[in-house]
Amino acid sequence: MKVLVTGGTGFIGKSVVRRLIQDGYGVRVLARAGANVDAVVAHGAEVSFGDVTDGPAFGRAMPGCDAVVHLAAGTQDSEAASVTTLAGTRILIELCRQHRLERLVYVSSCSVYGVADYDENSVVTETSPLERFPERRGFYSASKRQAEEYVTEFMHTRAVPVVILRPGTVFGRGGDLFPGMMGKAVRSWYFVIGDGSLAPPFVHVDDVAEAISRCLDREEAEGEIFNVVDPERMTKRQYVDHVIRRVDAHARVVYVPFLIVCSLTWLQEVACKIVGRRPLLTRYRLESSQKSVVFDGSKIAAKVGWKPARSLRDALSELVSGATPGGCNA
Repeated sequence: MKVLVTGGTGFIGKSVVRRLIQDGYGVRVLARAGANVDAVVAHGAEVSFGDVTDGPAFGRAMPGCDAVVHLAAGTQDSEAASVTTLAGTRILIELCRQHRLERLVYVSSCSVYGVADYDENSVVTETSPLERFPERRGFYSASKRQAEEYVTEFMHTRAVPVVILRPGTVFGRGGDLFPGMMGKAVRSWYFVIGDGSLAPPFVHVDDVAEAISRCLDREEAEGEIFNVVDPERMTKRQYVDHVIRRVDAHARVVYVPFLIVCSLTWLQEVACKIVGRRPLLTRYRLESSQKSVVFDGSKIAAKVGWKPARSLRDALSELVSGATPGGCNA
């Protein structure tokens, strides 16, 4: 099987390309002009230059491919980035229909869930209600929610076998050492939202790549939606002690009570409304990211045998060995 990977030069994409080639797949990467393709070429992938929003260029990358892994999306929380996500997904679906592919693996996000509506400590499965007010979560989450809806509708037509994956907070070398869900890092100052008891849904980037590889050729995955999260849980405070303090000897960690963060967010929303600007953060978005819920990844384990390659603590120890301080990329 030959696989076209969109977004293959990104943080997750490079790991996916490496894994697929190790597993014996032929890989072609759709990359924007000017993108650094050295890593994927070194792994043995072909490169086709073009943008997912450019139908003809996207189309030229498809011939000879049997499957698509769609990772490409606008990663910034902006209207322009959301246009990229939505337009690229619509073009993808039309091309999949035209080329009658053997499999489409679409990589969504756990941000599509309507966490603000859930009770504290709810278990989030693939059938849990999705976000009712995606526009209140910001452009990124709203576009991922809408794009997944496009893919779900296409999946129900059965024109092409589709698998949808919803990864949690992805970490690994090349990713953010201090993810936005944790709080904000400024040089060696680390401002953690809350008292540190929240456990984000961590998953290593290589384990996401493993999940994608398993879902490409297993019949059990066809037509399914899977959460991709590590079953082992680690709180923010444990993450700070296990990673941040080991990476940055000068780390100054401040745990900011949620009520204070919420109050400051409200003041910022009021100020932005007065001056006619879009707020950087809303209370709804804050609550959605900071509510204590448990994302359940048992379905993908049962269906296709996926599980993390090593314990969460071992994976984080590997991250520490190649990380740099100050909240920079690992």
